[in-house]
Amino acid sequence: MLNKLLLALSSLGALIIVLSVFAASAAISTGLRPVRRLVLATERITRTQELQPIPVHGDDELAQFTRSFNVMLKALTRSRDHQRALIVDAGRDLFTPLTALRTNLELLIMASDSAVPTLSDSERQALSSDVIEQIGQLSRSVGELVDRARASDLARGTAPPPPKPPAYIDATASCGI
Repeated sequence: MLNKLLLALSSLGALIIVLSVFAASAAISTGLRPVRRLVLATERITRTQELQPIPVHGDDELAQFTRSFNVMLKALTRSRDHQRALIVDAGRDLFTPLTALRTNLELLIMASDSAVPTLSDSERQALSSDVIEQIGQLSRSVGELVDRARASDLARGTAPPPPKPPAYIDATASCGI
């Protein structure tokens, strides 16, 4: 009889352990489901580069983390939009002086060809002055674009240190060019 009782209690204990394992597994799975959703959402954002907010479920710490992540996504979206606008502005600001510079350089190159009628000294000098002025205008436009980007970075508190001028600038400055 004692053996039967021992067998019954051992069987009941084993059954309780198995049921406890299944219950714990279900509880852990349910508890980790929001974490898994967040991980999948962040992986989707990384893979697709689509900065769409992640749906928030509940009011717990994970929901708070998801809200914070969504705030970061909004900041990244604003930064990306600002970057695109800066690139569009740069293209627009640089296109006209580059076109004029190219045209004038092509005229100077064609004028040096013996098969094409030559330019007078005053025309060549005027064209050379235009090229130099257009290079200056292009340099100023690039400087303004860089300053605009830096001002935006300073406003956000993310400004990198100013770049060191290239060596050829120092060399031309010492030559008086």
